[in-house]
Order: sequence, then C-alpha cells, then structure tokens
Amino acid sequence: EQHTLTDNYRSTPQILAAASRVLTPAGGALVAHGEEGMPVRLLRCNSPLQEGIAIAKEIGHALGGIDMLTAKKQGEYSLNDIAVLYRTHQQAELISHCLDEEGIPYRISGQGDFLTSPAVQSILSFFRLLDNPGDPLRLACCLRQAQLPESDIHTVLALAPAKDFSALARAISKRQDLSPETLDWAKRVKSYGAKRHKTAPARLLESYARDALLTGAEGVDDLLGMALLYPTLDPLLLDVLGGRDGDLWRCGGRLYRSEAVTLMTLHAAKGLEYPIVLLSGVRDGLLPLQRPGLEADLEEERRLFYVGITRAGKELILFGGDPESRFLADIPKELLSTEDRRKQRPQEIQPSLF
Repeated sequence: EQHTLTDNYRSTPQILAAASRVLTPAGGALVAHGEEGMPVRLLRCNSPLQEGIAIAKEIGHALGGIDMLTAKKQGEYSLNDIAVLYRTHQQAELISHCLDEEGIPYRISGQGDFLTSPAVQSILSFFRLLDNPGDPLRLACCLRQAQLPESDIHTVLALAPAKDFSALARAISKRQDLSPETLDWAKRVKSYGAKRHKTAPARLLESYARDALLTGAEGVDDLLGMALLYPTLDPLLLDVLGGRDGDLWRCGGRLYRSEAVTLMTLHAAKGLEYPIVLLSGVRDGLLPLQRPGLEADLEEERRLFYVGITRAGKELILFGGDPESRFLADIPKELLSTEDRRKQRPQEIQPSLF
C-alpha cells in the first residue's frame, strides 16, 4: 500500500504556493499548515557582486542589525536560522567575501576545490604520514610534496622502515649527506608528531603551514577554516579522505563561531530546513545551469530550484538578474514581491563594503 505525504508544516502558504508553480511533486501539491507569512521576494541585481552585497545587507536586516564584533542577535532571528543557497561552489567565493566585509560569520558546506591545491595536499600528506611513517608510498608522496631534493628522497626511502615518527626523525638526523631542507623537515616530523594530538587542529595546521612556508598559498585558508570545526585532528583527516559534498564544513574568517549563516549548494541542502533562505543566482546560465558543449537537464534543474524554495520556512528571498531564469516565468507575478536593484549605481550600494 502506498502512502502519499502532502501535508507541510514547515513552510508558509506563500512559499508553498510559489513552489507548487515550479514543480508539482509526484504525490500532488503540498498542503500548507503553517501560519501566513511574507510574500516571496525577488531582488533583481545588475551583477553577482551587487547580488552578494544585497545578500549581506538582507542578512543584516533579518537580524535587526548585528554587532560586528560579537555577532549577537538583536532581531527575531539568529545567524543559525539563515541559509544562503546557490547552484555552484564558485558562487560561494564572492558571497563569502561580501559577508566577510560586513563582519557576518558563516560556515560553508561542501568539499569544493581547495582540497586539490598542492599546498593543502602537502599539509594533509604530512599529518597522514605521522600516523604511519613506515608506509613507503605515503613517505615518498610526502617527501616529493615537500619539494625536497630528489637525491635526499631516495636516501630517506632507502632507510629501514621506521616504526613511528620519532624513529623516522632520528634516522634522518643521523645522516650527514642530507641537505639542510631535509634535516629541517625531519625536525618538523619530530615536533609535530609529538603535539599532533595535544593541539587544536586549526592551530596545529596553521603553525605547520607557517613553518613549511605555505601560509597564504592557495586553499590553505580554506583548510584552516575547516579545521576550526574539529576538536581533534583524526576526524578532520578522516572526513577529508572520504568526505562528499555536504559532509565537509569550513568557517569563514579565522574564528569559530557557534552561530553562523550557512552557505551551501542546492544539492547539499536536500532534506534540510531554515527559517530564512536566500537563493542566489536565479538567472539563466546558473539556474538552469548551462555549460559549454553540454545540454542542461532542465527537469533536474527544475527539481533543484524546487528544493531551494522548499528549504525556507518563514522567509524566502530570490536573487536574480539578466538573463532572468526561465523558471521564474512559472511563478505568477502576484506571488512575488519584486524589487529592482539594477537601477542603483555601484557607489550607492557599496560604501560600507568597498
């Protein structure tokens, strides 16, 4: 016997009315049981930059204004009540920059591309090696990512397999034919091996990045932001190794906040809910997503748009512009409260940010 779930107690009737025009679920339209709420808002912007600034401003308004040092809630909602959703990870870079400028704490969901950075791979390889220094493949990988002389790499690999990081460091330090760079690397093995379980991951990785001259390299700040969310190193390394989109989180800025706005892709948002949702990039090319040489799967893109709309409980704000997403044509104008920001000059909207 098949049961169809159509009752919705999360979203307001206004949000569900818009969602039902975009996509009618297989089981039929959802029935709203929530209280009446605000109209769905559509903010038309000139550019992704103007959109990012508008997102930051709308979050500030939702909070009733925030103290930039403490980010304490002064309005009806808290930072944890707000999510910014987007189609691609690339959109998060500009949005997070605008939130940084306004002092709004955030956390980003999703692996993104930063883990493929050579600097990030070098840091992660080093700390994975400390748990198993006798693995020759892992040792070779770590030595090459540290860009040590090739002759030194062959010498170190020829040493008897070390049982632990201390043995590895001692074996290297006894060699007189190794370069100063390799000897310094051995000292780091000994030092960080001893404190890897005694120091907070973010502080540990930041210190190693500084010692290895990797501070500021591509992806390192993102890795440090992710490390802020972990109390110990082992779970971080495990998640990095096997994490999928939506499993990995990183913080904006260099401080961990217990309350923060959530930034995530539409894919990662499935099954979640937030009182306030700001949906970025509601324009053709992004929603539906179009890539050169590939035909867009319009039905899948439509489902993702529906997912984004129905994550919202109390307030939904759509951000778009030219060319406008074809999906918006399915929502009657009377269901949208439209604000056109495209007529504003940049200097009129950016003074507090840039």
